[in-house]
Amino acid sequence: MRLCSYVREAVDREIEIGYGVAASRRGNGFATAAVATLVPIARADGFVTLVAQTAVANPASARVLEKNGFAVTGNRVDSEDGELVLWRVSLVS
Repeated sequence: MRLCSYVREAVDREIEIGYGVAASRRGNGFATAAVATLVPIARADGFVTLVAQTAVANPASARVLEKNGFAVTGNRVDSEDGELVLWRVSLVS
C-alpha cells in the first residue's frame, strides 16, 4: 500500500504533503512516483508551494523529496517524532 496526500490546511497557497509506503514495498520508487504525481495536481489545485517534513533518521524519505526538487529549509523538534527536516518546493517558474 502507498499513500500520498495533503496533510494540513493550506496557508497562503502553500500546502503540506505527506506520504508512506508499506514496509514490504519500500525501495521500489513508489514514494518518489507518488510525490511526482501529486506535484502537478497541487499546481492544478492552485497551490504555489509544497512543504514536507522528514525524520532526520529517515534518509530514504529525504531522497524522495530531493528527487522531486524539494530543498531543505530548516529543522525543528517535534515532541512525538523527534528531530525533523523541513522541505519546500516552488510550483511556479
